[in-house]
Amino acid sequence: MNTIVISTDCLSEAAKLIQQGETVVFPTETVYGLGADAFNPDGVLKIFQAKNRPADNPLIVHVSSLSMIEEVSSDFNETAKTIASHFMPGPITLVLKKSDCICDAVSAGLSTVGVRFPKHPVAQELITKSGTPIAAPSANISGSVSATTFSDVYRDLNGRVAGIVQGDDCEFGIESTVLDVTGDTPVILRPGSVTLEMLQAVIPTTRLHPSLVAGTKVEKPASPGMKYTHYSPKAEVFLVTGEMNNIISHFENHLKDSECLFLFLEEYDSFSKNKMCLGTKSDLNQMAHLIFRLLKQADLDGYQTIYIPAVAEEGVGLSVMNRLKKSSGGKVLSL
Repeated sequence: MNTIVISTDCLSEAAKLIQQGETVVFPTETVYGLGADAFNPDGVLKIFQAKNRPADNPLIVHVSSLSMIEEVSSDFNETAKTIASHFMPGPITLVLKKSDCICDAVSAGLSTVGVRFPKHPVAQELITKSGTPIAAPSANISGSVSATTFSDVYRDLNGRVAGIVQGDDCEFGIESTVLDVTGDTPVILRPGSVTLEMLQAVIPTTRLHPSLVAGTKVEKPASPGMKYTHYSPKAEVFLVTGEMNNIISHFENHLKDSECLFLFLEEYDSFSKNKMCLGTKSDLNQMAHLIFRLLKQADLDGYQTIYIPAVAEEGVGLSVMNRLKKSSGGKVLSL
């Protein structure tokens, strides 16, 4: 397939492709998305084909206004409206009862659909110009690391999609928080930059899905990222626990040329080789912003093994660790 690169000044060209039932990659504030007309089953099928995505992994539908949510959901309930008023547009997806307009391919046969109102101006303009909600998972081969820069997404999907919008680097760097608001209390299915603590400040009964607390096996995912291996580079990933001094001392003596250690800014200068900086440990939003980009860069640099320090699973740290546990397949090195 011939993939055209589209400037953000020419979004009408991208919108035309969407209207024709084609796939277009576009930037959002979280990660780049791979989109098609959410009401066009043939276009939606092309998303799954481009990503090699399992058919039982539902997609998220992107809208450009709160009123558009009612086009894709049959129950934009009061809880959902409360959450939307605080966090939309932004990096959050609401799982709602779907409308009849949403085909089974989008919802993976579920009675619900994930809906997101991105705050990125390019994403909003593309949806508006297309005149339709856009179904869009992350723009990467299924199971691999999500793309947060144009160069990464072009490297991954050139020749697999009709168009790629050449946008800026993504602000948050990890996928949206997914919140199920179909029941009596809101349930986080996938953590993101809108944290549990932020949501509980608005609705105190908000809780985590059991799979995020105890690693419960999910047979039929209600959200992307719940069932399958995700966020995996070619290199083998290990999470590392222990005192940072012990970690530095160990790897100074044992790190091979084919291995890379991710470090926080506070320790970065104290280590001599094969290192990448995660930003400051005092602001894990920096780690979230950088982590996918660094995983991809480590692959490009030819590293075969990556070691990443674990962080506390609170605030955005929960979201980062959710991704890294999947990237590593649960492998931990304790020092």
